[in-house]
Amino acid sequence: MAKWVQVDWEKLNQPRQQTINGVAVTVYLSPYDMPEAVKGEYNDAKDRFVVRFQYLGGKEPIEYRSEDEHVQLGIGRKTSRLHEILVDVNALQANSVMLKMQPSELVANEVKEAIERFARSPVAVAPQQGNYEAVSEVLQQRREQVYSPLAGACG
Repeated sequence: MAKWVQVDWEKLNQPRQQTINGVAVTVYLSPYDMPEAVKGEYNDAKDRFVVRFQYLGGKEPIEYRSEDEHVQLGIGRKTSRLHEILVDVNALQANSVMLKMQPSELVANEVKEAIERFARSPVAVAPQQGNYEAVSEVLQQRREQVYSPLAGACG
């Protein structure tokens, strides 16, 4: 079973300049929108690689959205935060044999693109753009730890 990897909030929550009602302000993400921890593991029952995020306030019901034929995003019904990512690694690898990428690199790229597509989609909630950016940054910062379970878990 994969362990939760803690997120470095100071490194993640950098100030951003925004103009609100004509006034330039410095903003930070709410602690409730920043993941506290992340983990990645292969789920044999679902036959999927699953990335999960923990947040202040705990769990909430999630709704799955398919971003492409290989990736589903689990979005919180109340908060619209990204809670879970499901990747059909076996189908992804079968369609990507010619790329000759490591499974972890292939999945990381596919997940990054799926989050970016979702963030640009009409169903994405504008106030949660910071959450989607934070999740992408967490996955980049903790890439090795999150995707390491793919080393021999699927194929």
